[in-house]
Amino acid sequence: MGLNMTLEQAQAQSASISSVCQVQVQGYQALQRAIQTFAGDTENLQGKAYDSARNYYQLVLLPLA
Repeated sequence: MGLNMTLEQAQAQSASISSVCQVQVQGYQALQRAIQTFAGDTENLQGKAYDSARNYYQLVLLPLA
């Protein structure tokens, strides 16, 4: 039992993986923007619960994203 792969197959697989990775990166960037928008919205969202949520997003989620 062996591995038989042509150059065309390898290139197609590489292009497919590249496309998937680009979509994943775009998703992470959108998540970062959403977190930053929420964390920076102190005008419309006020109160202790929003302050706590903003702190959590800024200190925990944003560094992970």
